Amino acid sequence: MDFLSIPKKMLAELKAALEEWKDKGMVGLRQLRSFTGRASWLAGVLFRWRWVVSIMYAVIASHEKDVRSGEERRRAQNREDTRPKENLVPVKRLELPVAYLTEAIELASVRLIRKEPLEVKEPTMGIVTDACPTGIGAVLVVRRSSGRLKPIGAFYAPVTQREAEMLNVPFEKSDSQSALEAYALLRAMRCWRGKLKGASFFIKSDSTVALAIMRKLSSGTPTLNFLGAEMSLELASMDSGALKLIHTPGQLNEEADWLSRLPGKGDKNDPPAALRQLDIEEFRCPEDFAVFHLPPPGVRPDLWGRGEVEISSAFEKLG
Repeated sequence: MDFLSIPKKMLAELKAALEEWKDKGMVGLRQLRSFTGRASWLAGVLFRWRWVVSIMYAVIASHEKDVRSGEERRRAQNREDTRPKENLVPVKRLELPVAYLTEAIELASVRLIRKEPLEVKEPTMGIVTDACPTGIGAVLVVRRSSGRLKPIGAFYAPVTQREAEMLNVPFEKSDSQSALEAYALLRAMRCWRGKLKGASFFIKSDSTVALAIMRKLSSGTPTLNFLGAEMSLELASMDSGALKLIHTPGQLNEEADWLSRLPGKGDKNDPPAALRQLDIEEFRCPEDFAVFHLPPPGVRPDLWGRGEVEISSAFEKLG
């Protein structure tokens, strides 16, 4: 096993900046740009930082947009101190990055290490997922010596109106499709974390967006960046090995597709042949949403880059 970590000098610089921000209400835009640039470089090594960097880029972009549009000057007129703060950004907009990075640096020996196997082995276990505007479905599979996949677990879950609100996507509308495809991956990892813990596994989906979020673990849109963050934290808690991402055309994703549409069918008749010997679970999200590590964008949109503003992260710009 090979271990990658970040330079101690850069770690010390980041730590010093974070400690300085604790006692301030505002941070200089130039300082934030510099900090974000260093964090972006580090996220090239530590992939699970990427969602944090996306938030910081979004904060910078939204602040610059406010300055260009004159919104910051208009806000200044309603403050006791009417001077525009065009070169200052409120630290409260950086609440999640500051909290996460502060804890990560304190636990550097665990959080700031990337493990890479010296010998890459083909994973024998994986998950296959699909989603539609009304539900999600997933199958846990193992690869036989013949190369064929054998399902050993399956679940379906209706997408409730409350879940749509939490994710900040329209309920039962096609506009929610991309987010729900990524959500299906997250729910599958949560469902089978005990079986996947410490292991390398593969993921099959017919959604290129969901696979891209799984690969980048970040996005320029608040909902997808939230899901990338949750995936990052879930993979860390699972101590997972390398992931293999496989795009499956829709017509070859029969089992997961059938499961995702099951909530609307009202029964379990005529499942695909590969699922007929399985006990199919209904895997509803708990009402308290304790399964989330972080506040979702439907509850705290201010934490994820100012509402629905679409900001392309550095990683998306690099393809």
